[in-house]
Amino acid sequence: MPNTLQNMDDSALLNHYRISHDEQCVGVLFKRYRHLVFGVCLKYLKNAHDSEDATMEIFAKLHHDLKQSEITYFKSWLHTVARNHCLMALRKAGLTVHYPETMPNDADTEGYDEDELIKEKLLTKLEESVSTLKTEQRQCIELFYLKDKSYKEIVSETGLSLNEVKTHIQNGKLNLKKILLKNS
Repeated sequence: MPNTLQNMDDSALLNHYRISHDEQCVGVLFKRYRHLVFGVCLKYLKNAHDSEDATMEIFAKLHHDLKQSEITYFKSWLHTVARNHCLMALRKAGLTVHYPETMPNDADTEGYDEDELIKEKLLTKLEESVSTLKTEQRQCIELFYLKDKSYKEIVSETGLSLNEVKTHIQNGKLNLKKILLKNS
């Protein structure tokens, strides 16, 4: 069976894991993508030891997250999870997160194609834009889109009413669109 798992594409592995809860599926994904996650962590944390710890934490959390989430493009989803994990770790440590103004140099882009680099730059702009939103809008947007929380979970976590949560998400999306269009 492990040989069969090795030959499955990401989507098939995720479906198999959701149905069977076979931990070996996460092991196969770990082998495929630990270098990607470690690289993202190293980019943000700037420390190999912390990056290795973060990589292990991210993959340990996958056992739960993969059962809960419908994932279409695993590699890009995992990249976003790793980036968000690192940003949260930096914020918890009280460190300021600096975003690169330009595309990474050639040494940093090994293993990435042009589309991934463009996507990374866009995600960085989006992240910067989210940080400029009003507190409630930013909080609701982060919980809903980055942490995949439901409206009910956001209501419970923030103490806001359901209508307030929906309004903050809707207004936050409109404000993000305005900010991104203004800065492009």
